[in-house]
Amino acid sequence: MNRNNSRAIAAAIFAAFCWGSATVMSKSVLAEVSPMALLTLQLAVSAAALWSVILLTRRRLPPRGMGWVISVLGLLEPGAAYLLGLIGLVWIGAGVATLIQASEAILIVVVSVVLLGERPTFTFIMLSLIALAGLSMALGIGESLLTGNEIFGIVMIFLATDSAAVYVVLSSRVIGDHDPLVVVGLQQLSALVLALLALPFESAIRIGGIELPHDTFSWSVVVLYGLVQYAIAFSAYMYALSRISANLAGSFLNLTPVFGLAIAFVALREQLTLIQLAGAAVTILAVSLIHIRSEPALSSPPFSEDE
Repeated sequence: MNRNNSRAIAAAIFAAFCWGSATVMSKSVLAEVSPMALLTLQLAVSAAALWSVILLTRRRLPPRGMGWVISVLGLLEPGAAYLLGLIGLVWIGAGVATLIQASEAILIVVVSVVLLGERPTFTFIMLSLIALAGLSMALGIGESLLTGNEIFGIVMIFLATDSAAVYVVLSSRVIGDHDPLVVVGLQQLSALVLALLALPFESAIRIGGIELPHDTFSWSVVVLYGLVQYAIAFSAYMYALSRISANLAGSFLNLTPVFGLAIAFVALREQLTLIQLAGAAVTILAVSLIHIRSEPALSSPPFSEDE
């Protein structure tokens, strides 16, 4: 493995760590900061940092038409994906949220089927069913009745993950070899516009309205993890994608729920039962196998057996 590949793999692993830890830290401040306010603040910090670097280093912008296309994709992720995700985090644990996000690999192929007419292999379908079974165990479905708020939170996280999957499928068709930092910067600007447009709705419908950080520590967490979750993580992952295949880079995102569950246990004292831990392990293993086999995961004949 050459040095460039090693750096790209390290960047992908680092991005997974950033996203796993950022979910936990976002959960820790959502008790006092409202979701859309948190998203707006963190995107503003990230966009300011990214565009400072872009302008200072005089990076080349894409042609205007392609720039608009890239920017619009930012409405899906980090825009809608993180907006819905933060709303969902209010009602469920950070560890569970990162585990649900592991289903993105499955949703990417589902979106490819719907939007591009591609057809899944039999192996993909079986691994997906196993992953979903493990996920239902990890979520505690069947052990006890979930409350309405918990169900709402789970649905929001699934919708956020689906938005991210649509983003990945569409991005793979249009981004090409454009500067990764510029791509991230354009997309986070459009996501920031979406967050600003959503902010008045939070003020109108949320009891207590918009809530900002109350102390220096909370402000520090918001600013730090705005940089970690958006500027640093997205840039690291785009760097990885520019040097290794999407399949290989994506496989390391399976570490995100591992990091998330571990950090949630240490930092927030979130705990899972043995059955839930077993379900989490099954889900992560099945999704990892989906990524490993993702080159032949889509085939011409429908529901075909792998050779």
